[in-house]
Amino acid sequence: MDYQTQGKVFNKLLMIFSMVMVFFVALVIAFYLDRIDCSISKLDQCLPRTMTDLALMGDYFGGMLGAVLGFFTLMFVLSTVVMQKRQLVVSREDKGLTQRELAGTSKALNAQHQIAQKNLLQATIWRVYDEFVSLTEQDVRRSLLKAEIEELLFEYENISGEDPVCHYFRSRLK
Repeated sequence: MDYQTQGKVFNKLLMIFSMVMVFFVALVIAFYLDRIDCSISKLDQCLPRTMTDLALMGDYFGGMLGAVLGFFTLMFVLSTVVMQKRQLVVSREDKGLTQRELAGTSKALNAQHQIAQKNLLQATIWRVYDEFVSLTEQDVRRSLLKAEIEELLFEYENISGEDPVCHYFRSRLK
């Protein structure tokens, strides 16, 4: 159940709770009026005239409505707990999905990083090789460039494994 549906269910429960409470308040008032033998025609005579009558009426309403209100409040709290439990389950499922997606993204980023490293190394090897080819055989720098190319090729092989690029350059360096 998604969050919007849960919100609608919660609002319906709140509305039902309110209507039931209004019904029970009206029911308690009706029982009170019946108990003191009061009808609509004698309503002005039924109102409490003394503090004792007022205290008795308050005691009656407090006793009756307090128990009913307590019961419905407990039911409402329990329904809230059940809904929160469901939301927690959904939240955990979402967390699991997010973690799996992040793991997949991490793998893709690692693969992309390796490709970028390979491309950078290839470009460096080509640059150094072009410089190597342009030098004459007697130049001392040529042997240094050859060692640098060998080092780059070794690093390239560590990233990509056996690769035709490495074989090509090694065959040209001899």
